[in-house]
Amino acid sequence: MNKLEMKVLNILAKEFEYAQGLHVEISKLQRLMELKKELDPILLALEEQNMVNLYKEGEKIKLAKITWRGLNEVGEVSLKYGLGKNYYKNYDIEI
Repeated sequence: MNKLEMKVLNILAKEFEYAQGLHVEISKLQRLMELKKELDPILLALEEQNMVNLYKEGEKIKLAKITWRGLNEVGEVSLKYGLGKNYYKNYDIEI
């Protein structure tokens, strides 16, 4: 697994901590990773490894969610409830 794939998994794991039932929008994931290029190759590689589930409309990936296998790859995940106003304040520190 490469560095970008692991970063995607870490972000999806953090999102999972706050909202276990929801997928993450690709535009939000791209913004959090500060990427201008497409995430599709990274997400498709992770899907092939059963690390993420993807929701697609046609050929376009719209949403991503980490799987249990992905969570196990990341390691420790502590579930939180609610999104305080400082939700992303220390986001880079946690990753």
